[in-house]
Amino acid sequence: MSHETIKLHHWNVTTSELFARWQLEHRNLQLSVDQLRRWIFEVSQSAEARYAETADRLMSLRGRLMEHFDRENMLGRQLLASQPGAALELAAMCRQCDSDHELLLGRLDDLVVRLRQCPPRVASWSATTHEAELLVDGVEEHEELEADRVKCWLGGS
Repeated sequence: MSHETIKLHHWNVTTSELFARWQLEHRNLQLSVDQLRRWIFEVSQSAEARYAETADRLMSLRGRLMEHFDRENMLGRQLLASQPGAALELAAMCRQCDSDHELLLGRLDDLVVRLRQCPPRVASWSATTHEAELLVDGVEEHEELEADRVKCWLGGS
C-alpha cells in the first residue's frame, strides 16, 4: 500500500495530509525563529544591553517551541498509527526527537535564568547575543535533521 492510501487510525487522514500538516507547522516555527534571529542581529549592533528583553523573547520562543513539540508529538502518534510495521524504528525516532527537545529547552532555560539574574550572569552583551544566536542555530539544526527524518517517512523522498 502506498503512503497516499494509508488511512490513519482514529484521525482519518492520509499520510499526505499528515505531511502537509507537518510542513505547515515546520514553516510556522521557522517564521518565529527567523523573526527572533533578525531581532538578535539588530540588538547585537547596539551598545545598549537588553538582557531582560532578550530573556522575554527567548521565553516567547520557548512557548512557541512547546506548542510545536506538542504538535509534533501528535503527528508522531499519527505516524506510528499509520505505519504499524515500522513501529520500533518510528518509536526510536520519536524518542530521539524528545531527547533533542529536552536538550534545546534546557539550553534555552539556562540562558534565560542567567539573563534574569541581577546582575545578569553572562560575560557581556556581545557574549549574550552570540549565545542566543547559537541557541537559534541549534533549534534550526534540530529542525533540519527532524525534517529529513519526517520527509523520509511522510514525503516518500
